[in-house]
Amino acid sequence: MLVTPKSSDDLNRLRQLIPEAVETVFNGRTVLQAGLYDSRSQAQSVLDQLLDAGFEAVAEMIFR
Repeated sequence: MLVTPKSSDDLNRLRQLIPEAVETVFNGRTVLQAGLYDSRSQAQSVLDQLLDAGFEAVAEMIFR
């Protein structure tokens, strides 16, 4: 789950919802990672929560 930060306070706000959130680089851009999820339903639930809280978020599939 990736969140595009709008302000420097977004990481702190995000950690209130998802304590394990971290700042990372994805495709050359700095983003906030709000977790990795094993199921689509789990990811969708978190995505809905983030969008409802006003974050600009996207679920990105990553294959290893």
